[in-house]
Amino acid sequence: MDIFKYLEKIGYNNSIDQFESYIIEYAKSENIPYLSPEKGKFLSFITKLKNPFKCLEIGLGSGYSTYKILKSLGKNGKLISIDFNFFRVELFYENIFKKLPKSLQKKISVYPLESFYVLDKLIETNEKFDFIFLDATKRDYFNYYKILPDILNNKGILIVDNITYSKQTFHLETKRSKNYIEGIKLIEKANKYLLGMDNFETVFLPVGDGISISIKLQD
Repeated sequence: MDIFKYLEKIGYNNSIDQFESYIIEYAKSENIPYLSPEKGKFLSFITKLKNPFKCLEIGLGSGYSTYKILKSLGKNGKLISIDFNFFRVELFYENIFKKLPKSLQKKISVYPLESFYVLDKLIETNEKFDFIFLDATKRDYFNYYKILPDILNNKGILIVDNITYSKQTFHLETKRSKNYIEGIKLIEKANKYLLGMDNFETVFLPVGDGISISIKLQD
């Protein structure tokens, strides 16, 4: 018996709500990556635990993670989501945003902009966040880790998805393309860098293809 069968046996509720099911079906139909329900529960739990006021999501994707954060925010919580894919943001507004309750619509702003451009602007204006969820281009993670500490409050939370490059870091296939191999090496470089950051405490968790959670200890 594995852990999931055991949890099912003792009555662990792993169900998702109707709107989550809708987002997953929409993501599949548009061929857009989406967060697994298992990771969605983790993201929701940490959001509720932290109860952040200002949140930043880098990588909108299907909007599934966006919904999980929004639904878990407190009354005064706000979320900014960034995605460079204008078409994907359009789809989000048409297929997800318009179907959200008004109370959740008021909590979110989505920008179809290149994320590093936005991050530079946030640093210039000294914007700080209590909670950041990173699920963007994996080969850029190393560069994100050099910037994100500057916009995260002390005791702020950083959650990062896909830390194993869809489990491709487990076995480096030398027959793959040079670009592929470079991507694998970059994500491993990023993982090592994150673990070695003196002002962060980081835990890697084997949820799906890997997820990390970090706490910023100090500036």
